[in-house]
Amino acid sequence: MMWHEHSSGGSSPRTTDHFAPPGVEAYPWRIRRSAHASDAIIAGCEKVKRNLIEVQEVRRPIHVLPPLQKLGPIAEAEDIGPASGPIHIAFFGRLEAAKGIGALLRLWPQVTIGEHRLHFFGPDPDNQWERFATQQGLADRTTFHGPYQRRELARLAGMVHLAVLPSFVEGCPVSIIEMMAYGVPFVMTDVGAAAEFTCDNPDGMLSPFSDCELKEVIEKMVHRVRSGRCSRKRLQEFYRKHYSYEVVSGAYLSLFGLMETGKVVAQ
Repeated sequence: MMWHEHSSGGSSPRTTDHFAPPGVEAYPWRIRRSAHASDAIIAGCEKVKRNLIEVQEVRRPIHVLPPLQKLGPIAEAEDIGPASGPIHIAFFGRLEAAKGIGALLRLWPQVTIGEHRLHFFGPDPDNQWERFATQQGLADRTTFHGPYQRRELARLAGMVHLAVLPSFVEGCPVSIIEMMAYGVPFVMTDVGAAAEFTCDNPDGMLSPFSDCELKEVIEKMVHRVRSGRCSRKRLQEFYRKHYSYEVVSGAYLSLFGLMETGKVVAQ
């Protein structure tokens, strides 16, 4: 058995200066050889599965299951009425070019959403991106908080109205699973599990890889938040139905049971 959750999902950015669709690439031959020799593979999302079949030419059984995340006790999310004050938008994770940080900061002066603050939670080596935000004229509306611990997530999620993941490369991003667990609406680029995360989910929006389209999606989602049309309770219920520890662990146990009986087939 091989657990396959490559962070790129087979994607390779053509540029990180602006939002353009990433390309695809073949994995190094050692990884491909391991995949070809596996009894079965677990992929974090359908897009990774398609890459394994179409690009990596894997012919082994591939099962799509999200990462298993145990977040501990999660309080019931409380819906927030229409927001009249500043909107707080946050990125959670590693601050690096492949995560779209530079492209987002270049785009941000064009985003029209009224009073707001853009927060970055995660390591920023040498304050590289904080300095870049200042160069873009964004010092008065950005805050770089530095690294955080998972035990802080509930408190931090309670500080923000909207999460954004502008990444060029992802498999099944844990940061968005965490945001759904705490009921934080989100916008993300069309990478990895974005299609699954936003299917039948009015509290998450997918953006194609385009500066103007990402700008429009962010503005649209902020309008939904301001008008009270997003629901933290509804999003948390979506998480519980699809990505909670109880649901995902059950799916893993079911798969492992099939393996023990020799009934593993491609899905």
